[in-house]
Amino acid sequence: MPFHIELDDPSGNSFIKNPYAPSEDPQLKFKYYNRSIEQIKAMGYNPENTFEEQKQNEPAQDEKITAHRVDFSKPLVDEDNIKEEALIFATPCHACGLMGENNMCTVSVPYFKELIIMAFSCDKCGAKSREVKVGGETSAQAKRITLQVQTEDDLKRDLFKSETAIIKVPEIELELTLGDVGGIYTTVEGLVEQVRIG
Repeated sequence: MPFHIELDDPSGNSFIKNPYAPSEDPQLKFKYYNRSIEQIKAMGYNPENTFEEQKQNEPAQDEKITAHRVDFSKPLVDEDNIKEEALIFATPCHACGLMGENNMCTVSVPYFKELIIMAFSCDKCGAKSREVKVGGETSAQAKRITLQVQTEDDLKRDLFKSETAIIKVPEIELELTLGDVGGIYTTVEGLVEQVRIG
């Protein structure tokens, strides 16, 4: 049965793969819009701060930002190798509290933004979790993406749903709000399956 899937994302960072890129996809519609004050607050930002004010408040190039003896004015690793390897660091387990391994890597997907994938596993209790975040800054405007799913191939399209996106399927009156399904890089079918399980 054909249906529409809609991602309404205040951050503007969600994407659905366009197999016709760089040409226009007849089944895919993008609509950019300005965020409301409620959306800005839901994303965790202060609506009084504009992008210009944030740039003015950025520290000077020579000013060092440190936390726990880490100098954040310098790259964590060699920039030439960061995309080719995973960073591994110890993190307390959310289930048992003992230390486990958190793997983090950056991937570039064609026609998508750069994505940061984090995967945690605990050898002691077996707990696992994964998290996908968009790399770089928040897009200038919010974005609404509507896909008309007509064939089985449409279910195989790659999709990145950011943490702030709302999912809607009007045909079955489904609407999932912010936080119901976290940031996820999958296919349209995988997202529907995730919604069904959740």
